Amino acid sequence: MWPCLSPRAAVLIALLLLPAAMASAAAAAAGHGEEMKSIYAGPKVVPVRLGRPAFGPESLAFDHRGGGPYTGVSNGRVLRWRADRRRPGWTEFAHNYKHADYLLVVLSGDATGRLLRYEPRTGNVTVLESGLAFPNGVAVSADGTHLVVAETASCRLLRHWLRGSNAGATEVLADLPGYPDNVRPAGASYWVALNRDKAWTVNGTTPASVAAVRVVVDDGGGKVDVALRGFGGATVSEVVERNGSLWFGSVDTPYVGLLKLTSL
Repeated sequence: MWPCLSPRAAVLIALLLLPAAMASAAAAAAGHGEEMKSIYAGPKVVPVRLGRPAFGPESLAFDHRGGGPYTGVSNGRVLRWRADRRRPGWTEFAHNYKHADYLLVVLSGDATGRLLRYEPRTGNVTVLESGLAFPNGVAVSADGTHLVVAETASCRLLRHWLRGSNAGATEVLADLPGYPDNVRPAGASYWVALNRDKAWTVNGTTPASVAAVRVVVDDGGGKVDVALRGFGGATVSEVVERNGSLWFGSVDTPYVGLLKLTSL
């Protein structure tokens, strides 16, 4: 975005842009307190440690046989969890690299993101939607009628219709109490990780911040009905519901979090 800037100049610009970004986010913060159930869930999360030198399991996925989860860590490796009773642990599955100056994208108000569709058979790429403010996660609805996109800089979820009378249209599905980082389906609902809440500051302190929310969807749109708190200083980058448990990814920890839904 600013390819010629030095790290010091980039930080200075980020600090100058911060008040405007916070004011914009705070303006949309109202309306959640009375509607959502707030749960102090952090202390109940069980750490599933990665082992050295792995750190920062940002995202999680399960394969078609139910194996996993798989997670990518900060040094580019992809690890797979083996739930073997005799010898459980993580094994290296693949290697990849990823880097992004996400802070500058959020603070600058950049809205050049796009939602793309890739056709494996032909290799064609189609732009479904453009002008997005840091699209950061996409999920397909259980019935296949629409996509849900996490738009980080705007603190909201978008819905892009794939079928029906609204096919091709994009609309706001739900406003969120923080900056989303990935979205995952859970039946007719969606779990959304929040990297920071709307009151975040330069030094990263977020007292009593919301780490993740569940958004329920009906004919009237989407609504936050559950908020998970109590994760200390660690941010949550993804939440996946699987077999009665929630799995948490984070770029700040050397472990994957595991929480039984029955403990909530």
